[in-house]
Amino acid sequence: MISRRPVMATGPDVVAAGLSIAGLRLVVRSDLPIEDPLFPQEYETFLQSPAAGIAVPGTGVDVNVELVPGIPSFITQGVRITDAGPWRLFRDGNRRIILWDGPDPAAPLWAASLSEGAHDITVWCGEKFIVRGSSVVKLRNPFRYPLDQLALMFHLAGRGVILHAAGFLRGQDGIVAMGRSGAGKSTLSRLWMDRFGRETVLSDDRVIAMAGDAPGFYGTPWPGELGAAQNERAHLSAFVFLIQAQENKLVPLSAAQALERLLPVGTIPWFDGELLPAALEFCQALVDRVPAYEFYFTPTPAAVEALAGGLG
Repeated sequence: MISRRPVMATGPDVVAAGLSIAGLRLVVRSDLPIEDPLFPQEYETFLQSPAAGIAVPGTGVDVNVELVPGIPSFITQGVRITDAGPWRLFRDGNRRIILWDGPDPAAPLWAASLSEGAHDITVWCGEKFIVRGSSVVKLRNPFRYPLDQLALMFHLAGRGVILHAAGFLRGQDGIVAMGRSGAGKSTLSRLWMDRFGRETVLSDDRVIAMAGDAPGFYGTPWPGELGAAQNERAHLSAFVFLIQAQENKLVPLSAAQALERLLPVGTIPWFDGELLPAALEFCQALVDRVPAYEFYFTPTPAAVEALAGGLG
């Protein structure tokens, strides 16, 4: 478990912690103490010490998060956009409100209000996240998976995309290997680790692809079964879409074919008509710039050699 001490800033009215994900700086703040551990172990390389004076949000922070005890009754007064399994999404003016239900929908676990662009987020903590001691009240931090991933989906819309994919380093370049659960991401990640070392796998389940001056991708704190979660960036040299087969081969894809395969494995705001066009435009621009392939592979070390060698 991780102590919060290296990443906490305290004061008379605030306790704060910093995260760095995909080159973005996120700060989590609360007027109440936050129970240890603030984040699970997967977040270790993503923790960042807040700057002095963090009680007042300032420049250099991409996403400010404030934790507040109790969930107000007005949160469902906006326009309902979607019900997506355990969570509901509402729009209230320019804000998006996410309500995460627990076993009892009448007692949600948490609710989050996101400003336009998700630069400022208020997270209301339900009773499960409030620790009432004899002399002090503390909060458990709900700003971790899945809430932080949802927040970054809104923040990055049109500038980046979260992909259900493993990310491998190959020299100075990187490969993003995509597929839904069961496609073989963990299998190929394990084989890649065995051949090239654990440090060459930035993630075995989720990466964030960004454009910028050159396409790149980042590891995330949302790993798969191997626990690969490195806070590193790599140049994005190729997309591969995984298909388990009886042989190892790479089949080039057109940009249109790549987009068709990428969209189902992207964390994309399909339910939000205002954000969706920019998100789709970004994905189109990404596949226009990055070569893509189907990779038919067998779960053997030969698959790694075929992938690394086949991409030059």
